[in-house]
Amino acid sequence: MINPTKKLFVIGLMCLSVLSYAEGKRQMPSVQSRNDEVFDLIISRIQQENEKLIPANLDAAVSNALNLWTEAGAFSDVNYADISRTNWAPQVHVDRLYQFALAYTAPSSSYYGNEDLYHKIAAGLQYWYDQNPNCDNWWYNQIGEPQKVGVTLIQMRKGTRRLPAELERNTLERMKAEGGNPAEWTGANKTDIALHWLYRACLSRDAGLLKTTLDQAYEPIVLVSEAEGIQHDYSYFQHGPQLYTVGYGSELIKGVTFFAMFTAGTPYALSGEKLDILSAFIRETFLPAYRGRYSLFSIGGRGVLSRARATSGGAPLIYTERMKQIDPAYSGFYDDAVKRLRGDENAGYGITANHTHYPIADYTLHTRPEYVFDVRLVSTRTLRLEHGNGENLKTYYVSDGCTNIAVRGGEYADIFPVWNWTRVPGITCPQTETIPLPPREWGVQGTSVFAGGVSDGRYGVTAYSYNADYTGNSAKKGWFFFDDEVVCLGSGITANESAAEYEINTTLNQCLLNGPVTASVQNTISVLSQGDHSFADAPDWALHDGVGYFFPQGGVIGLSAKPQSGNWRDINTSQPDGIITKDVFTLWFNHGKNTVSGSYVYTVVPGKTTADEMEAYLQQNEVEIYANTDSIQAVYHKGLDILGLVFYEAGTFEHDGMTIQVDKPCTILFRDAKKTKPAMYIADPSQSQSQITVVTALIGVSAVKTMVCDFTNTAVFAGATKVYTIE
Repeated sequence: MINPTKKLFVIGLMCLSVLSYAEGKRQMPSVQSRNDEVFDLIISRIQQENEKLIPANLDAAVSNALNLWTEAGAFSDVNYADISRTNWAPQVHVDRLYQFALAYTAPSSSYYGNEDLYHKIAAGLQYWYDQNPNCDNWWYNQIGEPQKVGVTLIQMRKGTRRLPAELERNTLERMKAEGGNPAEWTGANKTDIALHWLYRACLSRDAGLLKTTLDQAYEPIVLVSEAEGIQHDYSYFQHGPQLYTVGYGSELIKGVTFFAMFTAGTPYALSGEKLDILSAFIRETFLPAYRGRYSLFSIGGRGVLSRARATSGGAPLIYTERMKQIDPAYSGFYDDAVKRLRGDENAGYGITANHTHYPIADYTLHTRPEYVFDVRLVSTRTLRLEHGNGENLKTYYVSDGCTNIAVRGGEYADIFPVWNWTRVPGITCPQTETIPLPPREWGVQGTSVFAGGVSDGRYGVTAYSYNADYTGNSAKKGWFFFDDEVVCLGSGITANESAAEYEINTTLNQCLLNGPVTASVQNTISVLSQGDHSFADAPDWALHDGVGYFFPQGGVIGLSAKPQSGNWRDINTSQPDGIITKDVFTLWFNHGKNTVSGSYVYTVVPGKTTADEMEAYLQQNEVEIYANTDSIQAVYHKGLDILGLVFYEAGTFEHDGMTIQVDKPCTILFRDAKKTKPAMYIADPSQSQSQITVVTALIGVSAVKTMVCDFTNTAVFAGATKVYTIE
């Protein structure tokens, strides 16, 4: 038996064998030569990754940039004195030099090996070094600029001529001096800075720097509490306790998968618990937040809701293809995801039914092969969406229960400049003329204590009790998730003085208009004309773009299917200024002005495409609304024998011979609710870390049962679900 130290040494040698060592066939290379082979392998992989991303119009882009070249080594259209916090003009300089480097080193380019282009690359890097532009936004100085400069130097190592050694050395020293230190940052910012440290380590062949860099790069792959990064429920926080699965979560994945792919098969490879955490985060949280190639709009922070094409970028495809190499145990899962992200298969391909409530993040994600439906909440434990750097200027209401309803995946693609931001899907709020801004740019704490849900992994109940501090009204909102439908209840809707002059609306959906809108009104089915429609009593149902909406308890309904206009600049000061128009479908409840104790009930049934399917669903009548009051909401699904309840306060629910009593607010889901051994799933949305006593008298159980559900000392799992069998 070999001792542990020797065992590790053997493993290291086995890993290095992929670097073409011929053990036993030649003399053992020196430590430095082994390190050199690692550096060469990493540089080669970085170059290969660069070349995968060469755009089809590279030569045209280079040609256009050369037309703007000056003898000083600059570009005539770049304002090098600019210090803007977004769209920093000097960044264009290093972006173009990177394009030059790709063209110079790519055999497919007409500029391959071009001597004149080589001299311009060297002159451009020298000009950048001499001028040393700086931005008022630290991100450009420590991430955007040094990353692009570093990868340009990496690519030029492949050229027919090396850059002057002094220029490269000076540039690397500047990156070291001014490019920041990953140890001073968390999450995605840490990995982004570490990336250009990796470039510097390989170019300078510094094994100590490489190890330090990778230690920093992999450090964020850990479950954290009260910190930015991957949480214990596998949600992702950045800028405080703010949900950022897409956006900063994407940046973390981008950086870590870079490192892991470049170091695979070397002693520096990502493995063990850190690989397990990264794999789980990507498979269970990040990729499920995409429908086809489109991300859900609610979980990407200020960028997704205010930047063009932000929901449909190609980056997730790149990360997923990397994971096939990094995490081969789940290659089949990643293959399915790649097919969806590429559009080779439909948006539901390879999707399994799942329901997850993320209690740390106040977020619910319900996935089915046919659709995805999510809910974003905010509580005293989390932050509302931020609006820093002049972005996300109209998201005041979004954090209070917004919902994505996606079947094909592109329902909300670039809709945001034309959105009516008082009619965000899922939200109950006043129809104000202007959208207010929260008092601080970088996230404001919510005011609701009761925000959370219960889940059994397939079905669930989510609940939200919020006051009027931000929306201008208060409400109790519940969502009940089944296979074919999501039942949405609202009660206690009351306007405060600031909202008294405005109508209060609850919006079912506001998405791109795609195809006809069909409705059944008093048993008459018709295709609605383009424009505005109002129904004093709700239709039986409405159908648009593969999603059906049912109104089992009526209500005053508004519906529009028409062009809407807006301007990207109104929601993001760095976006283009100009009016654009899109056709939009919107459906909402109108609760009127001076609303007191308003309510609503609606059922969302995705996957319906015809009036016959809608009528058949209506006749099935599988869902029963047992209660919708300020204190209790309850929904029963007959076909599944599932009962979901929200207790907003201690109380007793009674219906059809069933009695359920609780001594504290909670959410409960009963599986096999009317059989002899029901399973009770319970969660505490207030996360009070206390005991909740539940007393049940159920139809299939012979005696009254009392359960003390102990949530004490649950720490980060205070909002998680507990399960009990009643017999």
